[in-house]
Amino acid sequence: MATTAIASEIEALTGVGTADASFLVSAQKFVVSSTPKSLLKWAASLTDPASHGGNTSQGINIVMPTATDSILDVSRNGFSADEVPYNMKGFIANSTSLHLATNTYPKYYLDNAVSNKGTVVSVKPVPTDSETARVLYVDYSKIDDDSDLRSVVIYRAASSEFSKLASGMNAGVTTALTYLKAAVDQAETAADRFEASNDASIFGDPATYDATNSQLVRVKEAVDKVQLLIETDKPASGYDAHDLLQAEDIELLNGNLSIVKTELERAQVHLSEWVAIGDMRVKQINVALAEAQGYAGEVTARIGQQQIYIAESQKYYNWAKQELQTYVGMNEKSIQYQTQNQQAQAEAQ
Repeated sequence: MATTAIASEIEALTGVGTADASFLVSAQKFVVSSTPKSLLKWAASLTDPASHGGNTSQGINIVMPTATDSILDVSRNGFSADEVPYNMKGFIANSTSLHLATNTYPKYYLDNAVSNKGTVVSVKPVPTDSETARVLYVDYSKIDDDSDLRSVVIYRAASSEFSKLASGMNAGVTTALTYLKAAVDQAETAADRFEASNDASIFGDPATYDATNSQLVRVKEAVDKVQLLIETDKPASGYDAHDLLQAEDIELLNGNLSIVKTELERAQVHLSEWVAIGDMRVKQINVALAEAQGYAGEVTARIGQQQIYIAESQKYYNWAKQELQTYVGMNEKSIQYQTQNQQAQAEAQ
């Protein structure tokens, strides 16, 4: 069944290069599972004994070609069969039982499914080459380009595409967080040298830059706090940036990153007092903090895009449900009207 037009519309709506075929199939199956079987008779297919069993030559049991519970009818030699529970399988084949299936009133039960296929349908009396058994079922592949339900397939598949795009942003966010931490670590390493060493500083007096006397200790406090917020259980266990990303708590993650950006800005303000002095270590810290700010902005941008994808996914999913509800509602009313009209004509006669 052709789905070329459906795939093209999915690509146009979502911007993906190639529509995911598995999403399309899932959307077709979503339509079938969400619609009353009585409204999908136009999408029916019939099993073929030569391919699926139901005769002596190919196997007396019918193996459904696809996993579906949308069976419309089971017949043997043209006579419709009634379904019985699995625990009745012995009774319908027992000649002394009141539940014995006959040629005129056959019966069937569902058995274990076959891998990569569907349920096994076992019909009694046992089918033969001259009295074959067949299953009429709703075929999801017929919800195609020519179907009245094609828009439902498009919207449902588009929803899955946007969910995939949203999920794909996590890798980018994780990478940016990793680079953000590396830049902060670099700034922290340089800032640590103000506390205990003057080897790489042009300051002659350690009291100018050590932790006791220097305002630069505030720089280290800020970058230390950023490191904790990213991956060391700050402000509490389970609330650093990596934990919140893994938990997909976007609101708290945005709040965390807001504090990160504020602390980085604070560190840069303290450093501005020292830049004019020309200490290369201060410049090194400044470069690292600027790089960290850039990665923090990238994380924020990616999270914002992710939220857009999530919203789009939900929107198209809701549209799919609404389209389906409209289809079901209109057709159920039409069937009800036809039934009432037929009853009225029968009573009139």
